[in-house]
Amino acid sequence: MSHPTVSAPASAGPTGLIDTLQTGFNTVNRHLWLLLLPLAVDVHLWLGPQLTIGAAVSDWASGRAEGSVADTIERVFGEGDRTVLIPSEQLRRYNVFWLLAVPLLGVPSFRAGVAGSGAAIAVDSVPALAVAAGCILILGVSLAVFYYGLLAQVVRSGRAAL
Repeated sequence: MSHPTVSAPASAGPTGLIDTLQTGFNTVNRHLWLLLLPLAVDVHLWLGPQLTIGAAVSDWASGRAEGSVADTIERVFGEGDRTVLIPSEQLRRYNVFWLLAVPLLGVPSFRAGVAGSGAAIAVDSVPALAVAAGCILILGVSLAVFYYGLLAQVVRSGRAAL
């Protein structure tokens, strides 16, 4: 009677958490160019232009414009406290380029959500803001797909090919 032979695992990968982290750090140390895209996004968010939501959009959200969110809430629920809504100063400082690094979908970034030092460019119309946000979000997800694809090739085969 023959017994089946025990075969070795398909790959001799790391077996525990510490081994997995060590392998990941070693992979990045061998391929430092993997950090270029996240660093480029961080530099842009830090030093590049800040595409901010203009005064018209923040007035609309905070209730100082006709047909605003606060105006609608006031009509439906009566006279209320408008301080519950988004503070207009925080809304005015929101950088639309932060959509390049959407958590779990975008390129990894340490600067997303942190105010940069570049020139502020205000977008004052809602349609222009919607188009800009949509384009930036699509660009961010596309860059992330490219980045994670290269990362997966390096992990799988040890090298990346475009």
